[in-house]
Amino acid sequence: MYFHTKMNRILELIFIFVAFTVSGIAQSQYLSSEIKSLLSVNDKKEIEEAERLRAYGDELMLEAKKMESKYMIHFDNKEDYRTENINKLSSQKLDVFKSVTRKKIRASNQYGNANVIMIAILNKNIDKHIDALSDSELNLILDLSETSTDLLKKGRNLRGKSMSMNNELLAYPYLIEADSIENLALNKLKDAYAIIMKPNVIHKEKAYQTDNIQNINSNTKVYYRIQIAASATNLSIEQLKKIYPNLSIISSEYENGWYKYSIRKNFKSYIEASKYKNIIDVEGAFIIAYINGKKVPVTEAIEQEKN
Repeated sequence: MYFHTKMNRILELIFIFVAFTVSGIAQSQYLSSEIKSLLSVNDKKEIEEAERLRAYGDELMLEAKKMESKYMIHFDNKEDYRTENINKLSSQKLDVFKSVTRKKIRASNQYGNANVIMIAILNKNIDKHIDALSDSELNLILDLSETSTDLLKKGRNLRGKSMSMNNELLAYPYLIEADSIENLALNKLKDAYAIIMKPNVIHKEKAYQTDNIQNINSNTKVYYRIQIAASATNLSIEQLKKIYPNLSIISSEYENGWYKYSIRKNFKSYIEASKYKNIIDVEGAFIIAYINGKKVPVTEAIEQEKN
């Protein structure tokens, strides 16, 4: 008796370990660090929230799997929920099965909310990285994005149908299908970003940032800069790195009681400054202008630039 009890405990621990390992792998693969590196600070925060939702969904699903394993119940696919299979369960197992299914429904809802956030953020950022693409690559990315959107709509429709069901055992099969379709929708966008992150595309984008946008000196008559923030107190380099982890070169100046922070790069035209502002994608950033080293309204600098 002791041996069997101990062996069952060992098997349970092995199951828990494997489940946590698989769960951890799944979480780490939600979005790669390469994809995240292309996003703004605010968008990264949205993605982090989505990944927290998915991680919580994983925890709920793990709890459900443990309950299933304990009572030898395994209903993983939509087909498993057929009436004839459910009718074979004892009254005790049926109660457990209902509890397990409710937990899985909660997990699926976490996945669904996370998918909506991730897909929205990724779609929002695609057009920021298409300048370096060939026509065929661009068409493929647009097709992947449209397919992803269509799949997400299909998944959301299935979730809507599940909500109309009063019986969780009837509702969950729709969510199994919805999870599968929405994961496919997310994977379509991952495929799109794989094209964006091809070495030749990234190289072109970096070349665009460093070569095409010239860092002219301040002796130029008309030039522009990009201000990203202002603070009543002086921020240290460490503080700036935490707030703007993707911006390595930031300069500051004290003006009218404010410490103002801008990208340490001067631009010869308003168009070049505007392009670079879109690249860094810092919320609230704006362009400031100088004529002969004196700050002036941007409209005045643009007029001078034309002459």
